[in-house]
Formats: sequence, structure tokens, C-alpha cells
Amino acid sequence: MLTQPSGGFLCFGPIGPANLHSEHQLTKAIEGIVDAYVKLGDRRALEDLRAHRRRLAIDLKGRSGPYDLSRPIGQIDEEIVVIEAAIERLGIG
Repeated sequence: MLTQPSGGFLCFGPIGPANLHSEHQLTKAIEGIVDAYVKLGDRRALEDLRAHRRRLAIDLKGRSGPYDLSRPIGQIDEEIVVIEAAIERLGIG
């Protein structure tokens, strides 16, 4: 759910730009999830995670309105890069 407090920041529920460390926390969170899937050798889970992030990016990029969605779009794009690197580490097959 998107909200815009009186300060003008775009917030996504409890995590948003109002918390200056939120982007770093999200990056660390996705890295932990991805690392766990790599350790398990679960390529399918990584591909599903990448597909989900791609759907989110497409959805956000297709929205218009008064909200600046460039930061969450950028975060999702960074997460896709992390996921794709992990898929490459697992190799083909």
C-alpha cells in the first residue's frame, strides 16, 4: 500500500525512504535469501524469485501519477541483478 505522509516521502508500509537504512536492509535481505537458495542448489526458486521481481518492476514502471517510483524500481532492478548473478553461479542444468 502506497502512502504519502505530509512530509512528501513515498512510503511502502513500514519500510520506506523515511528510513535511511531501508535500501541497505532490503539489499542484505535479498542477498541472504539468494545465498540460501544457492547453498540449497535451488535454481527453480531463484528463477521464480527473479520472475516475481520482474513482474513487480513491470507493474511499477507502468504506473503513473503523483508518486516518484524511481527508487523502488531501482531497488527491484538491483535485486534482479543479484538474483541473476546467483543463477549464473549455479550454472546450467
